[in-house]
Amino acid sequence: MRMSILSLVALAAVAFTACSGSKPPSTPDSATPEKDPPTVVTGTTPKADVAPGPLRIDREKVKPGDRVGAFVVKSVERQQGTLVDVTLEGELEVDVTYEYSDFTGDGDGWILSIDARHTDALPFLDGENPEQIRSYVTSNPVESEAAFGKGTAEKPARGTARVVLDTLSIGDRQIDRRARLARALRVTPAGKSE
Repeated sequence: MRMSILSLVALAAVAFTACSGSKPPSTPDSATPEKDPPTVVTGTTPKADVAPGPLRIDREKVKPGDRVGAFVVKSVERQQGTLVDVTLEGELEVDVTYEYSDFTGDGDGWILSIDARHTDALPFLDGENPEQIRSYVTSNPVESEAAFGKGTAEKPARGTARVVLDTLSIGDRQIDRRARLARALRVTPAGKSE
């Protein structure tokens, strides 16, 4: 009887140690030191360093500081309660087809048609479709000309490029989308192979 009580006490001690979460210590000469197991919480997803926000911009609710994809809303302009402009800051690397135009709706400039593969990273206003969100006019002509050139009136500059855009301006106006060209990573003028 005494032996069975001691056995029960020993079994209880082993069970308590196993359930308490304690683990045996590692020895210094161990080839693989023990590591804490990852913490798993059911029903949640692990957070990234900075999780992107949703891409759809609610015209009524958007405000500075909101996250929109990889961007943060810098400013919101409304006239008589109607959204006119949302300016977003962040960086986005995309493939584009570029073309210089002497008339973009607001003077001359470079029109960037963003490759359809990147549509899932582009912010958009509610009510827009993917084809609407892929066309931007560059907002910095000096940098755009240095990267893409202008060409001539008969043969305007056009081609493909991989670029980084760092400021987007989206709104209901003549030119509804502007993008600041941060840098061109690769430029291939039309008619030239890579």
